[in-house]
This record gives sequence, C-alpha cells and structure tokens, in this order.
Amino acid sequence: MIVEIEQGKLRGRTAQGIDGKIYKIFQGIPYAKPPVGKLRFLAPQPPEPWTENIWDATKERDVCYAYDMVNNPKQVFGSDDCLYLNVYTPATKITDKLPVMVWVHGGGFYLGSGNTDLYGPEFLMTKNVVLVTFNYRLGFLGFLSLDDASVGVTGNAGLKDQVQALRWVQKNIHKFNGDPNNVTIFGESAGGASCNFLLLSPLSKGLFHKAIIQSGCVLNSWVQQPRLDEIFLKQIGCKATNDKDILEFLQQQPLNVILAAQNKTFPIPTRCMGELCFPTPRVEPNISTAFLSEPSEKLLLEGRFHKVPVMIGVTSHEGLLYLNPEFIESFPPDFTDNKILVPRDLKEILKTEKAIQEVGDKIKQFYYKNEKPSYDLFDTFIDYCSDLAFIHKINVTTKLLGEHASVYAYYCKLNTKLGIIKNATGIEYDGTCHADDVAYLFKTQKTPTIESNSPEAIGVEMMTTLWINFAKTGSPNSKNINVDWKLFTPREENYLEIDIKPQAKKNMLKERMRFWNDLYRTVAVDSTIYQKLRVWCKL
Repeated sequence: MIVEIEQGKLRGRTAQGIDGKIYKIFQGIPYAKPPVGKLRFLAPQPPEPWTENIWDATKERDVCYAYDMVNNPKQVFGSDDCLYLNVYTPATKITDKLPVMVWVHGGGFYLGSGNTDLYGPEFLMTKNVVLVTFNYRLGFLGFLSLDDASVGVTGNAGLKDQVQALRWVQKNIHKFNGDPNNVTIFGESAGGASCNFLLLSPLSKGLFHKAIIQSGCVLNSWVQQPRLDEIFLKQIGCKATNDKDILEFLQQQPLNVILAAQNKTFPIPTRCMGELCFPTPRVEPNISTAFLSEPSEKLLLEGRFHKVPVMIGVTSHEGLLYLNPEFIESFPPDFTDNKILVPRDLKEILKTEKAIQEVGDKIKQFYYKNEKPSYDLFDTFIDYCSDLAFIHKINVTTKLLGEHASVYAYYCKLNTKLGIIKNATGIEYDGTCHADDVAYLFKTQKTPTIESNSPEAIGVEMMTTLWINFAKTGSPNSKNINVDWKLFTPREENYLEIDIKPQAKKNMLKERMRFWNDLYRTVAVDSTIYQKLRVWCKL
C-alpha cells in the first residue's frame, strides 16, 4: 500500500478495527528534519525529501527523549530524532474528503508521545475521520530559552514542533483522504494547554479550524512556570558566559546528562499544582519567529486569538491525579500550616507571611468549614486539588474564550473500568480522574475488553460521537445523543455533564468557582503580575 506525499513515497499497512472495518495505518512519518547536532534546541526545520527508496511507514519511530509515562516512570527511552507523526484513515472508498483530527498528547511538557501505547486509533476509526498523532520535543530539549535572540533559542521549540506538524498536515493530508480545510486540534492536559496556546499563536493562523481543550489551559499554574534556565545551566556544569557558547556546549551533551540536570532543576515532579515542576512555554521576544511574544492572559483578555469553534472542559475529579504516595508525603491533607494551600501566583502577589497565612485560612475554611483536615476528609482535599490545579483556571479561560468565539463547555463524570489512571496505577477510586476521559477516545495498552452495551461501550460511543460531530460541523450535538448541548457564554454558563445519561446544565461548580474568583479579585487588586488584575476583575 503506497501513498506519495510531498517528501516521497510511503509504504503503509492495514488493520481491522473493532467494528470489523479495515483502516489504513501510516506511522513514523518525519514531519521535520531530525533536531540533532546543530539543530538541537532550535525551531524545527521542514523535512527533507527522499527520492530513491520508499519510506517504511508500517511502524512507529523513536519518541522524544523522556521517562516512560505508560510502563515504567523511572525508565528513560527515546532519542533526539523524534519528530514523527502517524496517520490513520479509513480504507473504504469515500468520495468526499474527511474531517481531520490532530491529537496533541499530554504529559506535562516533559513526558509522553503520540504513539499507540496510550493513543491507539481503534475507537475513532469506527467513524469517518482521519486521525493524526505526533511527537514533539519535551523538557529543556523542547523549552530551553536563551536571552540572545540571534542564537535562535528563544523558547517554545516544542510548541513550534506542533506548528510544523500542522503545516505538514496542510500540505499532505489530502493524500490520505483528509480535508485540509477541516482540521480540528484536540489534546488533554499539557496537550489541552497546547491547543489553547495554538489558539493564541500567530504562527498557527489558518492551520486548523476547530479546537478541543481537555483538562488543561494556558492559565493553569503548572503551565505558567518561572524561567529556571540559569539553574539548569548550573546543574549541567556549563561555564560558558555567552549564549552562543552555551548553546554549543549543550548541543554536545549526551541526552542522559541533560535529563539528569533537568531532574536536579525540578526535584519534585509530582507536586505540580502550583510549585516548580518542569520547563514550560514562555513569552518570547517580539520577533517574526516567535510562537508567543505577549502574555497569554493579555491575548485572551483582549480577544486576540483565532476565532474558531472551541470545546473545552474538565473531569469531575481532576485532583485524583495526585493520589500517589510521593505527593501525599509532600502535601498531606492533615497539614497544620494553611499557607501550603495558597497558590504560587497568589503568594507572589501577597508577599508577606501574614497575608499568605490569612488567605490560607480562608481557603481552609471554605473547603473544610470547621473540621480539621485529615485523611478521612480526602474527598474534600481532592476537590481542592481539582480546583487549584485545573478547574478554576479552565473555567476562567472558558469565559474569556466565550466572549469572542463559539464555545461548548463540558464536565465529564464517566466513571467506568476504562479510566487511564485507574488502569495505569491499579488504584481503585470513585470519580473521573484527570486523563480518564482520554480512555473513551483512544485504546491503550491496558484497555480491558469492552462488552457490548456495557457502561464502557456506552461511554466510548458517546465521547467519540460528540468529539467527531464537533470536528465535522463545529457543533457536538447529535441526533444519536438525546440532549441539547447549548453554547457557553460568560453570562449564561451552559455546559454538558457527560455521563452514561448526559445532562445539559448551567453554572458548573458555581460556589467553588465563585470562591476562587472572589479571592483573586480581592488579592490582586493592587497587582499587575501576569496581568491577573485585569483578568480577574473583568469576570
């Protein structure tokens, strides 16, 4: 099975889907030059063509160098040569071009890939859609930032990889029966935040036509990390004093040395609700090659983003992600110092220990009332974690997007055997954890057998139908799902509660969101840090 694209000829293969239909697979296609040697840390370059041989696209290629997010979080794998994508398309002859869905994987900007260990295409291939998944550079390899713009490392190489993948889609996806004029980007966690960033970046204009933002946004505290490039350089032992020499030094370092220095720079990767946890996107100098040259808060507030239809939402118990021994040890719910409850951005505004303590007391009182925090009140702690790390800032982002674009908001409560974190950790819990919604869109290595008419099967059919309807038309509503999912606006906060029996509702977690909005409005009254004053006071 041969397809000829701009770079040359590809050999793919076929597979049988869960519905018995055949679909085509083209994996490990280079969408950029390998970012190795002198190209390490730089923005991606267009891929080089091949003329003599047929590219073997029957297998996945190396992922970007990081820890194994799926099988062993302490094992490192991958390489520098990792900028590959995968295309899945129906094998049946179809006259019209199909909608294209481009998945941006999560993993905190320092883990993950687009490969089938987590993102198998089987569920989505039951519908008429073309699916693209891809890798992008992670950690400091993807997000190093040097001050001298002339050396070409102004930051966000990983996000520029995403733009390059979308450029490849525009040039080549018609060869896979995809419609380059109907491309939907979608992603979860850091992938959701990436889709949010792509809405803001001038580099991505015209490269996609709809966006689905799942459990992550540009305002989340774990996305808005301060620069720690100098600490990283110290940890890796770089003695150079100018950015040209620094870049040359780093380009010569083995990958394991870079990762070791990264780990020393961010020593507590489990505690990422608001603390320092990994390299992230940042504002670049105002140059033509910048992915983002203004603060994301300012762009959102002023409505300066691509006005495409958006779906955006959260899971009901995002904070269950922190249900692990390392995190509990560093942040036990039977704390005695309420200052630990205060988000990092508010601490930077408050400054004094007394002011931070007062805000910590307010947060404790809101969530725990007059009860003493303890493991017996763990559900309350998970609500706090969910709001702080994910839900509140996503709610604010939804309002800012909804002022200028068509937005559909959701709250996912699907709670079955398919939860990704459940299956990855073996931990039993009641609730829909961060990333659990992904299990209804993609088949993973650990997806259990799905019985017909089971809650799992109903969840998969519901999620894939809603997501693909949105990709096809800009509206997720379907005659097969008997519910009217209304548009969200800041004044009429409609959303869909996604469960075995979905329900249209208003004002998601109203009291919890009001508490945080009031707190930020009060605390940030005299501050312009991150332009929070203008963001919070507008709402």
